[in-house]
Amino acid sequence: MNGARPLSPEEIRAIAERLNPRNRCLFILGIRTGFRISELLSLNVGDVYDDKLGIREAVYLRKQNTKGKIEGRVMAMHPHSRASITEMLGSGPVDPLRPLFHTEHGRLERTVYHKALKKAAVAAGIDSSRVSSHSCRKTFAASFFEACGKDAFQLKEAMGHKNLDSTAKYIQT
Repeated sequence: MNGARPLSPEEIRAIAERLNPRNRCLFILGIRTGFRISELLSLNVGDVYDDKLGIREAVYLRKQNTKGKIEGRVMAMHPHSRASITEMLGSGPVDPLRPLFHTEHGRLERTVYHKALKKAAVAAGIDSSRVSSHSCRKTFAASFFEACGKDAFQLKEAMGHKNLDSTAKYIQT
């Protein structure tokens, strides 16, 4: 999404505090995995949770749920992601085939989440004009790029891009 911007750590905390557990989990997973909103919304409970093992060590995105549908991606599960999934799922039994992010009508729609994210940003006193679900992906890109020693090729792989030109758009200042 053009115009979306990365979020600062303070903005992340302020927005996360104002989201319900489901939307907070979606927000945190977006920031910690760099997955596109459509990819996150395609996840089922079984993609992140196993009845015997609990929260998985990594989340696997099936290729049919990626943008190009060419190959899947695996991203290690960050401790913040694990905690937010645990908070959202609670302690009761879970259906591994159920959408991870759902409403009483089925899979959560991106527009519902977008409105909740904007509302949380406004409530936090943040200019929401450039805050969107894509801000999570941009935040991931900025932090991953720094953490990997500014290696654009590593970032390209983590983002699931096919060419470096797409990745370059995320790291230009």
